[in-house]
Amino acid sequence: MPGASRDPADGLPSRRLLLRAALAAGGLAGAGAVGGCRVRLQDDAPALPFLERRSIPDESLLVQAYRATSALAELAARVAHPVAAQVAPQHARQAAVIRGILTAGGVPGEAITGPTPSGPATGATPTPPPQPPADPAVLAQSELAALASQALTALAAAVAHRPLLSAVTAHRAATAAVLGVAPAWPAAPALPFTVAATALDANRAARYAVQVAAAHLGGPSREQALATLATLDRRVAELTAAAAAIARPAPLGYRLPFSVAGPDDAVRLLATALGTLAADGLVSAPDLPVGSAAYVALVRLHAEAVLLAHPWGVALTAFPGLVDA
Repeated sequence: MPGASRDPADGLPSRRLLLRAALAAGGLAGAGAVGGCRVRLQDDAPALPFLERRSIPDESLLVQAYRATSALAELAARVAHPVAAQVAPQHARQAAVIRGILTAGGVPGEAITGPTPSGPATGATPTPPPQPPADPAVLAQSELAALASQALTALAAAVAHRPLLSAVTAHRAATAAVLGVAPAWPAAPALPFTVAATALDANRAARYAVQVAAAHLGGPSREQALATLATLDRRVAELTAAAAAIARPAPLGYRLPFSVAGPDDAVRLLATALGTLAADGLVSAPDLPVGSAAYVALVRLHAEAVLLAHPWGVALTAFPGLVDA
């Protein structure tokens, strides 16, 4: 396992995307420019039949994502499970960010949330009845609605917010898996050569770190590390086939971020290596053409990386693969 080292940049690199950069690329920062070429209606503005509001990029997808994450936040809050307690505020954060994009783009509130029912006599909004506790399996199945073929096809067609929406999809898939319901991904073509080659290098580096760590572990921790290694072996084989002739030869070893002298170091290395793999899982998203059917494979690999890191102390985040800063 340990062998000739490569340059540190080839070890456990991190090229993670900033959430603010993802927003600037297709949402909040561009709101002024978008608003300059169309009429922006405020939430409380009267409807004017002779004014037509233009949709912002990916508006329907963002509205669907806002409504889904808002509903998931409410549902998770009713589930008595530690994972649900963790993801409820994360879904609320997702909903807040997505609504911020829509609002900055001039989308009226009613178009975001849908019409609000009013009481029959006074016109006041009725108070919704209290909701009963929910089962973790119900939450898991609701999370997996994001992996329906139609939803993933629409995600691949996003033109300005693919990284953001992909991060939310990966979060939902990983949440369902942590709750005990394995995601079922639809079949998808292999990644293009260059995208597969980039992912291959990252997965080889993670696999090497897991090999080193497993040698210093025993008992259940070693079994978990070997299961992680088996998944990485499968990913490396899949990506090697997809990268084909442009795949670089596998190096003898990688320079690790720190030396490993025992079980504690090994667990820390697993968290570092797998956390980096998950954090960098969307860096190739802009390299895939809009509408590419292969995009499903990239999102699947990303969600799987998030799930691989979780048992080693890498917590779920609202936007895995994006730095929420």
